[in-house]
Amino acid sequence: GVGNLLLSNYIDGNVIYASGGANGDGAFVRIDLSSGNLLSALAYVGNGTESLYYQQSTQDGNLVISDHTWSAQTGTDVALWVQKINRTNGNVLWSKVYYRTNDNIRGRIEKVNDGGFLLVPYDNSNTPQADALLAKIDANGNLLWSYNYGGNAADRLMKAVQTADGGFIAVGDTRSNSPNGNSDILIVKTDANGSINGSCPKDGGLKS
Repeated sequence: GVGNLLLSNYIDGNVIYASGGANGDGAFVRIDLSSGNLLSALAYVGNGTESLYYQQSTQDGNLVISDHTWSAQTGTDVALWVQKINRTNGNVLWSKVYYRTNDNIRGRIEKVNDGGFLLVPYDNSNTPQADALLAKIDANGNLLWSYNYGGNAADRLMKAVQTADGGFIAVGDTRSNSPNGNSDILIVKTDANGSINGSCPKDGGLKS
């Protein structure tokens, strides 16, 4: 049994590949769609609460999975956690933690057509340090850049996709432009390097 399982999934042929959280650990399962039989299940265990809810396929036919870990020794409680795993057996090919000083972040991973990935880290708090962040990593998880697109209040980007021009569009919410403190929709459009109109935004401060 893999009780208390929360999952996102990727389907290829007759197999569903699902990742998420099970009993406080990161989890990965493979299920036969015809029979419903569990083909394999793995837990990625730390000493805190972990989850890997988001996933993307890689150019070499494997998977990257992401969300958060409480186990990393980064000086923060929560850090963004990304693992590349073998799609067949779930074995870890590389595992990386990305964090920002004094900030608790987690988040999605999105495909980039050069084989790398876009990270969409977010802080769930409504404090001013909750910034709208995007970061780019290469196919091996090396951090290439991170930028902050937020203002002076709480801002978040929650989902992003690559656009036809090679750049990115991301959507989230912002309180920086609201006089009454309510949240407004935030949409950010960048080029392939994270710049807007040729100018680099503020450093996102992400570390790995």
